[in-house]
Amino acid sequence: MDILGKGQQCVIAGTHREGQKIGWREGHDLLQWGVTGMSGVTAKDMRDVYDVIVQAVQAAGGVIDERQRVRTGYDERGRLGVYVGDIEPFCDPEHVLSVLRHMPNTYETLPLHDDVVAFLASLRAALGKRGDEFKGEVAEWAVANGACDLGYFEKTWASLTYVHASPDFIFRVARRHGWRGMAEFEFDDLPAEDLDEAVDEARAQQGESAAERAARRLVYWPAEKTWIVVASGMMLKGNEALNMHPIGLTVAPAGKTGEKSAAAIIRNTGKVRDVVGISYAPGKPRLFEDELGEVRGLYFNRWSPPPVQVPATATEEDVKPWLDHMRFLFPDDDERTTLIQWMAFIARNPGAKVRWAPVIVGRQGVGKDIAFRPLHYAVGLKNVHEISPTVLNDKYTPYMEAQLVIVQEMIRHEKQDTYEKLKALITGTGTDTVVINIKNKPHYVVKNTACFMFFTNHADALKLSGQDRRYFIVEAAPQRPRDGAYYAKLGEWYERGGYGRILRYLQSVDLTGFDAATPKWTNAKTTMLEASRSMPERWIIEAFEPGGMFEHRTIVTVKEIDDAITGNVALRFSPPSQGMISRVLTEELKFVKRPSQARLHDGTKRFVYLRNEADLNVRESEIAARYKRETGANGDFTVIEGDKAA
Repeated sequence: MDILGKGQQCVIAGTHREGQKIGWREGHDLLQWGVTGMSGVTAKDMRDVYDVIVQAVQAAGGVIDERQRVRTGYDERGRLGVYVGDIEPFCDPEHVLSVLRHMPNTYETLPLHDDVVAFLASLRAALGKRGDEFKGEVAEWAVANGACDLGYFEKTWASLTYVHASPDFIFRVARRHGWRGMAEFEFDDLPAEDLDEAVDEARAQQGESAAERAARRLVYWPAEKTWIVVASGMMLKGNEALNMHPIGLTVAPAGKTGEKSAAAIIRNTGKVRDVVGISYAPGKPRLFEDELGEVRGLYFNRWSPPPVQVPATATEEDVKPWLDHMRFLFPDDDERTTLIQWMAFIARNPGAKVRWAPVIVGRQGVGKDIAFRPLHYAVGLKNVHEISPTVLNDKYTPYMEAQLVIVQEMIRHEKQDTYEKLKALITGTGTDTVVINIKNKPHYVVKNTACFMFFTNHADALKLSGQDRRYFIVEAAPQRPRDGAYYAKLGEWYERGGYGRILRYLQSVDLTGFDAATPKWTNAKTTMLEASRSMPERWIIEAFEPGGMFEHRTIVTVKEIDDAITGNVALRFSPPSQGMISRVLTEELKFVKRPSQARLHDGTKRFVYLRNEADLNVRESEIAARYKRETGANGDFTVIEGDKAA
């Protein structure tokens, strides 16, 4: 059986190249088996087989001379992996190299840094102990199209000593881009055929030309002179790109120009559908009518529905292994319930946006990632992007074409513009749209459907304000991981129908009290808020607390706070900017800024900040008089005792 990139299954029946007969189980019909009914092999199954072999050898008088065990360790994300030097090659290295020859390393095939790392990790797992023999070929593939340089490749390759990725990952990715090699390598009599080829053959028998078949597999975006492959969403910029693509080569040989080129022949069939743009619209069909901005018409939808397999019902008992793990991580009932409701809302409402993001703070290796892995299954792996924090500073935004964006290993950024960008991405904007910028591809606007989630080991990972409404911060309670067998068992349960049962359970979760617009406040959020404040911010806030120099103030200006800080020689930090002082007053201390400047008692005009919003209606003369009373007759400050003033 070969699982193709589109989720199709084809039965292989014939003679393997090593001579044995391959066929389906006698007396069984493949159509009677669902995906969850297929037989699976676990580590325990393999140990049982191994034990039987050992017993048979010993019963025949044989001796076990050597027992080989693979070494394990942790990859860069703290996940348990296998030492590549102990791994036998997954297959003939020629199979792996055929993938590299078919699928270039470009921003189209592997758009994100994490995609490249995962692909290289899978390559290392597939090549195993022979990996370094083929390092040169892999390096040549990595740098050929400018998607990364040699130094980046060398560093990444060297870091992949222990790999967590499945060696089959590279083949799954390659199949999404048209590679059909594996079954053809293994079986000589029945070549692998995908659905498009089968349909093409049937239509050819009905008199449909090669150009007409190609036209059915494509749409055209005239405004950007871009062809789009319907099955994969791949964008081909310009006619020449189509002429060199496998679809184009079925119509005309490479090198043909003008009216004899594949693009011209396909276009002239009159059967190519034109679109006004590209969209990402969960729940909508591949081609649908919409209006983005001022452009209304037929759009091509790059969203792919998840290959969902769920049972008819699922109770708490049916998903007990997952719920037990959630309780292990999040013992607080309210916090755990909110997280489960968040997952359920996303799973049940494709395209609906939660305008806040969970932030999971916790020790490495305790199982934070695996707890939320069922949500990947619920929305479909193609609709999930895992990114590193550095990607947030990049101008390219392919990760926003998703239902779920997971930011791994979040750390604090000092750049305020990073947080401003996150604010717009998480909560949305007035139009609720975002520009998708993929390197060397046309830009296009899509609805902002991405729900965000952050994982971090740092208590100050985000710079928060006192009125922040974007993050639901929860601390994972465990201080140390459980043994590896626990996580392996949970993963096996997922694969043996657990994913489907959890999805069915999420579809029935009570969403009473869940607010997709505003998160609940948590103790962990208070901790992160305090940890994220700079020394100047803490000083300003403490100055307005009981015993502070501004304790009784109802009117204040930025300048007098700045003067109080710069005049205090005991303070060991650089004076903050006026913008920071203004932000702390309004966001942390809840003062309101008077829209227009007030002329104060000394004749100067300044913006004043008022503790009570009702004072915005007070006359300017009263503002000036009250300010004079609160600051003293001359408004001067005398700094005493390091941090108090009279």
